Amino acid sequence: MLHFSRWKTLLIWLAAFAAIVIAAPNLLTEAQRSSLPDWLRHDRVVLGLDLRGGSHIVLKVERSDIVRDRLEEVVANVRNALRGAGIRYTGLTGNDQTVTVRITDAAQTQAAVDLLKPLTTAGGHAGPEVALQQGDQGQLSLQISDAGITADVASVRTRSLDIVGRRIAGLGNDNFLVRPDGADRIVVQVLGSIDAERLKNILNQPAKLSFHLIDESMSGQEALNGRWPATSQVLYSLDDPPVPYLVDRTAFITGSNMVDIEPVVNPQAQDTSIAYRLDAEGTQRLAQVTGQNIGKHLAIVFDDQVMSSPVIDAAITGGEGRISANFSEDGVRDLAIMLRAGALPATLTSVEERSVSPRFGADSIFNGLVAGLVAVVLVAALMIALYRILGLIAVASLFLNLILIVAVLSLAGATLTLPGIAGIVLIVGMAVDSNVLIYERIREEEKTTHAFAEAVGRGFSRAFATIVDANVTIFIAAIILFFLGSESIRGFA
Repeated sequence: MLHFSRWKTLLIWLAAFAAIVIAAPNLLTEAQRSSLPDWLRHDRVVLGLDLRGGSHIVLKVERSDIVRDRLEEVVANVRNALRGAGIRYTGLTGNDQTVTVRITDAAQTQAAVDLLKPLTTAGGHAGPEVALQQGDQGQLSLQISDAGITADVASVRTRSLDIVGRRIAGLGNDNFLVRPDGADRIVVQVLGSIDAERLKNILNQPAKLSFHLIDESMSGQEALNGRWPATSQVLYSLDDPPVPYLVDRTAFITGSNMVDIEPVVNPQAQDTSIAYRLDAEGTQRLAQVTGQNIGKHLAIVFDDQVMSSPVIDAAITGGEGRISANFSEDGVRDLAIMLRAGALPATLTSVEERSVSPRFGADSIFNGLVAGLVAVVLVAALMIALYRILGLIAVASLFLNLILIVAVLSLAGATLTLPGIAGIVLIVGMAVDSNVLIYERIREEEKTTHAFAEAVGRGFSRAFATIVDANVTIFIAAIILFFLGSESIRGFA
């Protein structure tokens, strides 16, 4: 028994020493930590948004964008399939999640149904994505399922995570967190000094850049007053007031073809532009299209708005060029960041925003430390006054408890928030409460036996069940708060 007790004491001292070594880097600066030997862990507690300052934004994938894109995709597939088979049709339209078309020759209705059936399982999702229904007089309708849209929303959110991260990194900030939340949301936390409005604008825009040809069969205004070809669409320019353009729907160059993008700012001429370089495929396609359409206008479209419409004077063969951008200096730099990071597959709307200045965070740290120090000092003074030597032992165990907590948080890479500091301060009182239970039990046992060592043994053993019961109850409450609570509540848990 004595041998086991010695081993237990040794393990306690080893655990205490390990905790001190692991927690110590939290007191060092970044430069001092980098000078530590490699074998020594450099783990430390990460300060949260409310202590360090920064921005917290929750982004939501716009389901309406997904529905619109899927609707346009189905309409285009139906058009291409029927035209390719030489089946005449009329009234091809898309509304909400339904695409309707009427086959002109009723005798070709069954052939059209057989031709469009493969479209009902496109995308590889389980079950039919699109339901095909046949009506009277050659009327066909294709209904996009809610399950298919939901699957697309989840896919878009997953693809957007990496793009959002690259856009934030493009601002020069490495201290950020991007994680999924629920089925259609993304949580973004950027620590340190950051322009919250600029960050939100960069993350909200899809930033889809594409090159099209302008349909010169009629002007944009004539198209609005009449009926334009189905292969074209009316888009407005970025001018004020906006100018309508009739633009071919097919893009022959997209942002994915651009391998090098740089902002060009000329303060003297008050001119801003984007310099780009295309990959081999984009270079070949641009040279081919511009060579075949000399004298026509090019439409450079950014998020469904015409950014520029230059005349094609000659074939563009170098794969390099500039796009005039009617933006401010910061605006053209942000545009370059978004284009380099890639276009978002759908619009991300901010549904929650929270910003904390670094100065407020520093004040929170100071106030939290003061509160914790005052709590420790008052508790230590009370324990020493009531229990003398036993009180000193309780204070020593209290400090060891705090060191162990910091060590575990450091190993886990946990984020410390202001509610987290409140939780640690509360732990001080809870830890001392266990000592009070034990010491009061020792006093009671001391009245029945004059041997102090025997009273200590009985006091510990008889108070143990109560202490375990209280801590298990608190642990269960902490688990519930951690998994069901908000960010702040999780920090407290």
